[in-house]
Amino acid sequence: MESVVKTGRTVDEAIDSALQEMGLTRDEVQVDILQLENSGFLGLFGRKEGKVRVTPMKSLPLSESTSERKGKPKQNSKPRGERAEKASTNNRETRGKNGSRKSENNRPERKPETSEKKKRQPEPTTAPSVAQRGESSAKAEEVVRKISETFGIKVDVQATETEKAVNIRVVGDQVGQLIGRRGRTLGAVQYIVSRLINEDRPDRKKITIDVDGYNEDRESSLKELATRTADRVMETGKPVFLRPMSPPERRIIHLTLQDDDEVGTESVGEQDSRQVVLFPKSIDQEELQRILDSPPPPRSGRRPPRRRRRN
Repeated sequence: MESVVKTGRTVDEAIDSALQEMGLTRDEVQVDILQLENSGFLGLFGRKEGKVRVTPMKSLPLSESTSERKGKPKQNSKPRGERAEKASTNNRETRGKNGSRKSENNRPERKPETSEKKKRQPEPTTAPSVAQRGESSAKAEEVVRKISETFGIKVDVQATETEKAVNIRVVGDQVGQLIGRRGRTLGAVQYIVSRLINEDRPDRKKITIDVDGYNEDRESSLKELATRTADRVMETGKPVFLRPMSPPERRIIHLTLQDDDEVGTESVGEQDSRQVVLFPKSIDQEELQRILDSPPPPRSGRRPPRRRRRN
């Protein structure tokens, strides 16, 4: 029987998994720890599973398998002699009954047990897709709860999962701390959850977190901002730059005005300073390109101080 490499949340869990697959006990194998488990930071970041290699004693070279037992026979020389006498007596009785040196042990009975265990082993490893989706939603709920605990707030978290997305709903007192100014904290939390859920997945899932209905309220206000700004563009005939927004927020602006015949939208800027500009479609294209190439500096969101009038 060859060595088996297993992983688990802990080293002991990995060892138990290997022993169950091999049909052996702890005394019949040699365990090499390849990696110790690590819970990581807050149980969220840098978490590692335990990893072991389990080898049956019978598969090891004689010198390696008996190295741990050297010295023990010298301390128990008498019991070993007694065991030798009993073994010889049993062999003589066996030869007298059967006329051969067949040993009456349980090895022939253990082989079918081992084979049955091997046949049954693949069943739990091939989890259905529904179970995998359930694991992602459960993990997402756990991550959001732990992040909320770092803020010192108690929340009720419920996650629903589809084949391509995980939607998380958070309700509780003082949840405004999870939202932050203009949803920036919520965006950061959503980014963390997305990274943790998708780190070991070949297919990425879209993660959406709604804290106390904030997403719906925010979407409504952005749609209203888009239509109000479009009216302003039509009245003045000049482009208007909105403040920097996150990608989901910019997408709402674009979708709201995508069918407008008179006002167009473009995103300009880089990274956190990226913003949406609304412009009349009747504007000269060269003039529009000049404006897009040199956008004004993004607004900080604070009103400038009023100047005092001189008498």
